[in-house]
Amino acid sequence: MDTYEIIKTDTSNANRATITKYFKSGQLKSTVEGINERSIKSGGYKTGLQSLEMYNDIRWLFDGEYKEWYESGELYKKIGYKKGGNYQDALYFWANGKIKRKEIYDEQKWTFISGECFDKDGQQIAFYPVYTDSEFKKGNYSSLSQYYLKNVRYPKNAIKRKLTAQIAIFIQFDNTGKLIDAFVRHPFDHDLDSAAIALAKTAEQLNKPPTLDGSSIAQQQMIVLTFNLPKFAEEIIVKANGADSVYVDKSGYQISNQKKAFSVLLFKPVVGSNDELFYKVLDKNRRLVSSSRFSKFNFFKIFHSLFKDPLKNTPLSTKSVIDICLKMSDDIKSSTNSNYQSTEITPFN
Repeated sequence: MDTYEIIKTDTSNANRATITKYFKSGQLKSTVEGINERSIKSGGYKTGLQSLEMYNDIRWLFDGEYKEWYESGELYKKIGYKKGGNYQDALYFWANGKIKRKEIYDEQKWTFISGECFDKDGQQIAFYPVYTDSEFKKGNYSSLSQYYLKNVRYPKNAIKRKLTAQIAIFIQFDNTGKLIDAFVRHPFDHDLDSAAIALAKTAEQLNKPPTLDGSSIAQQQMIVLTFNLPKFAEEIIVKANGADSVYVDKSGYQISNQKKAFSVLLFKPVVGSNDELFYKVLDKNRRLVSSSRFSKFNFFKIFHSLFKDPLKNTPLSTKSVIDICLKMSDDIKSSTNSNYQSTEITPFN
């Protein structure tokens, strides 16, 4: 432990609190007033770097003057916050009391306008951002999230149980960029949780750790891994005997809640045919977007060629299914007479 904090709610207003941090030695580190995010109307606040603290799933937005000190007692910085957003000048100081950096913000839009930096003697130097993000590169991967999303593998037990889920992994790095821990904050299933943690731990070192005011810092990142088995589509096609529906979100992932669906896919057998299915796409308002039909035999042929490795996650697999259906529709049209009519509008970019 390097620091600890106390969040004390106001006895007269439970939606306000004082957030005080201390160094391990007991020396005061920082203090600021906070407001409960849930007490503010949607859109009535903004959050920026280090502008909130969480406790018991409550997000306390900084709301007032934030002050922070060096452990030796000298003032390090002061910033004005309003409902989580910077709205007054941010001032940083060297331990000798001279100004280190000054940042100016728009009081109405809560946005950064300009900044200046100074050395320990008070001489102006080139401005540098107060925060720079971490960097991760490995082979063809240009970011940590890209590396994880492209390397998700399904545990065999999860495949047998046909589990689908989104697992939020928290990855902790020290100030050198070395991975020190990975965990699932809200455990879902032992097999999927273990697979997510094992994958997270393969990224052992960042190419560049994040920096705060010119110094490297430790960081915790959250990555959401989607375990979305493409196998569901084949089963729906095989079992389609009435009007089987698949609900998908805006990104093309299958979801179970039809009220939150961005699109609905309908599969219904063609009368008099054991091999063909009607395929319709409805939008979120249940209006018809596209209508066509395809051969189950050709669908399975292409489907199996795309998903040779059942342990490998295929991003946006539902979109791939849609693309297959549309391609199969073209094959059907080319082999039918000119009286066949269909409309085909791809619902996803």
